[in-house]
Amino acid sequence: MVERPDTCREGHRFAPNNFGTPPKACFDYKPFLFLVMYFVYILYSSKTDKFYIGSTDNPEARLKHHNSASTPSTKAGAPLWEIKYLEKLSDRSSALKRELEIKKKKSKKYIEWLINSAG
Repeated sequence: MVERPDTCREGHRFAPNNFGTPPKACFDYKPFLFLVMYFVYILYSSKTDKFYIGSTDNPEARLKHHNSASTPSTKAGAPLWEIKYLEKLSDRSSALKRELEIKKKKSKKYIEWLINSAG
């Protein structure tokens, strides 16, 4: 916990500052870090017998979007898309690279192997 500066009084939000810089906050705070995980996902539609590969930070919302037929590339398979594979990555850049890596294989067998190896 951060100590409140002596110049702060209860109920005051900022401490005075004589250096011409913005005042220091007087309230207690704890440092925080937003960790946003990204995912590469593989969807399967039994309606079209096709897979779709994508990446997102919110797989559930993305699945709803695909099943609402709002995405032209997945419209034909809606509303029967289901998540078959999910891979967690630390950032968006890594997720996009991994998505591209899977797509470049252009192999249904590779996709099926990924799904089966994930358990």
